[in-house]
Amino acid sequence: MLREVARRVEEGEPLSSRDVAAALGLDVAVVGRVGRRLADDGLLTSISMGLASSTIAVFTEVTAKGRREVGQWPSPDVAADRLMAALDQAIERAPEGEQRTWLQKARSGLVGAGRDVVVDLTAAIISRQVGA
Repeated sequence: MLREVARRVEEGEPLSSRDVAAALGLDVAVVGRVGRRLADDGLLTSISMGLASSTIAVFTEVTAKGRREVGQWPSPDVAADRLMAALDQAIERAPEGEQRTWLQKARSGLVGAGRDVVVDLTAAIISRQVGA
């Protein structure tokens, strides 16, 4: 269920208990109770409506902890791969000349430094972005 909520948050889709229940073929009450447990565990945030505050009516956000759980939060390895892929794309798009040469040298430098250095670098960037 957390994976479905995370997917829909990422896509900006509506997130009522009814929507999630319909997508997963589950009873709305079950989705509400499981949602409450996921919220209590710090995996998502939600809004409870009505008298039954033990269930969830609307899912509002998946936390960093929840995104890590479903694989949406980049690990340093994934971030390193994305960095190298982005550099490759930038090289392809760059016009011949100084900019393209600089990008190629940057990529060569990272490859020459080794994968562990690139992973450590991206881990440091991720840590700074989340305030760790």
